[in-house]
Amino acid sequence: MPFGCLALRDGRNLDDISDVTDKYEIGQVLKAKEFCELCMAKDRQTNKVFVCKKFLKKDGRKVRKAAKNEILILKMVNHPNILQLIDTFETRKEYFIIQEL
Repeated sequence: MPFGCLALRDGRNLDDISDVTDKYEIGQVLKAKEFCELCMAKDRQTNKVFVCKKFLKKDGRKVRKAAKNEILILKMVNHPNILQLIDTFETRKEYFIIQEL
């Protein structure tokens, strides 16, 4: 199953980072992990603050698999001790996972 079909709830396939930044104000990188970067993301309409995980596609198959697995798990789990999945985006260069803070 392609990443876009798995991750994007309403079938969006974004071509430009501005599509993500129109909805969220993405802050500076807080932490760089093996497969992703963690940033703060503020919803421009509600001013709620979330965590944004940014996976770079250029980093290869492991990154794609890590992003896919994380999204699968987050979609299946609903528990107060696990950060809930808020939104997902895909651009030509990156995958974005927006989660509760």
